[in-house]
Amino acid sequence: MTLLSAVLTIPVLVMAWAPLPEREVAYSSASLSLATVVQIVIAGPFYPKALKALVFSRVIEMDLLIVLSTSTAYIFSVVSFGYLIAKKPLSTGQFFETSTLLVTLIMVGRWVAALARQRAVESISIRSLQASTAILVDKESGAEREIDARLLQYGDTFKVLPDIRIPTDGTVINGSSEVDESMLTGESRPVEKYPKSVVIAGSINGPGVMTVQLNRLPSDNTISAIAAMVDEAKLSKPKLQDLADRVASYFVPVVVALTIITFVIWVAVGVTIRGYDASEATIQAITYAITVLIVSCPCAIGLAVPMVIVIASGVAAERGIIFKSADAIEVAHKTSHVVFDKTGTLTQGKLSVVAKDCVDEDKLPLLLGLIENSRHPVSVSVAAYLKDTGVMASTVPEPKSLTGKGVETTLGGRRLRAGNSRWLNLSEHELVQPMLAQGYTVFCFTIDNALQAVYALEDELRPDAAGTIETLQKRGVSVHVVSGDDD
Repeated sequence: MTLLSAVLTIPVLVMAWAPLPEREVAYSSASLSLATVVQIVIAGPFYPKALKALVFSRVIEMDLLIVLSTSTAYIFSVVSFGYLIAKKPLSTGQFFETSTLLVTLIMVGRWVAALARQRAVESISIRSLQASTAILVDKESGAEREIDARLLQYGDTFKVLPDIRIPTDGTVINGSSEVDESMLTGESRPVEKYPKSVVIAGSINGPGVMTVQLNRLPSDNTISAIAAMVDEAKLSKPKLQDLADRVASYFVPVVVALTIITFVIWVAVGVTIRGYDASEATIQAITYAITVLIVSCPCAIGLAVPMVIVIASGVAAERGIIFKSADAIEVAHKTSHVVFDKTGTLTQGKLSVVAKDCVDEDKLPLLLGLIENSRHPVSVSVAAYLKDTGVMASTVPEPKSLTGKGVETTLGGRRLRAGNSRWLNLSEHELVQPMLAQGYTVFCFTIDNALQAVYALEDELRPDAAGTIETLQKRGVSVHVVSGDDD
């Protein structure tokens, strides 16, 4: 509609402002036709909305001022056109360009607001975490078939394959794995899942295969709940919006009163000072009154607060911050305390090797061969570190991932294992214990239960974390950290 309004308005502006040949009736007729289409088709929806609010709700809205200003300019132009056809043209001419341009500018303003809203919505990728398909398992026959995830129902059982996003909330009934829940918790370390463990929609399964009993429908799962919370914040009405509405309710009557005063004053000026007769003075006064109506169209008041809420909610959600309501955005400037989670918030959620101790460096190629295809964050970090130090991977036969433990295989009758110290019974080892005491994540490599290498890892601090905390403290905000880590 905005494009149509612009297309119809441009010829009217050209005929009104361009130095065209003297064919006033023809140009005015064309302007009348185009302006009529704009007034009925484009501006038409404003009328019922404004009148319903006025008659049934006894509320004076911004649309009423839009209706008054565009209608007055259009009706005056139609009357002026009638006098032109009767060969008694008014001195003011027609204002078809005024009514059409005003409608177009209003439509452009609303289009810009809608575009900003759409971009804000697109920036929120929460719903993109929802898996589109699921593998449904028949309870009786055990047969499996892939279906649209939206078709899942209560009582259904579905299978989750390795490295697949979990389609909806449920409880594990068979199998085990490690699940990446960083999309919700910010924690980089996978969470071990066993039978009776709860899994969350949108989280990513690790190396294992699990069979899950559905707890919540995709339309009502964790992802939908978070997305609904964001939508609620965008659509909720803050107290500042009530103030804007009250201003608008007084603004429109004031503008109408000023329009009437302007009309009366200019009629008096025309008759008493300029020496016009009553008809000419009235015509001139109408043009000034129309001007007051038009320049008072309050698009800014009507759009300012909603635009701020929509854009602020969208930008915040894009950065992982969710406001439960618009009121929270409004009072955010009064914040006195900020509590940060450490992992994934102040840190990047990516582990890096900070210390190591090798018993036999000649065995490191075996370690890299064992873990280089593992997707566990600790294994990935250690493998990257080994490659950066020039270690070349040896070929090892089919490493097996064990949920919550590590990776193992057998090579030439020797058992190769890499994983956490608890699994390998090395928590009290003289090389391991100091690293554990400092709160590091410890990764061990053994051959036939003999320790060959141990690595200490920790999460990297975000580059902007220190600056953010410093800025908050300068503003008098108390900063706290909540973490389950030992350090």
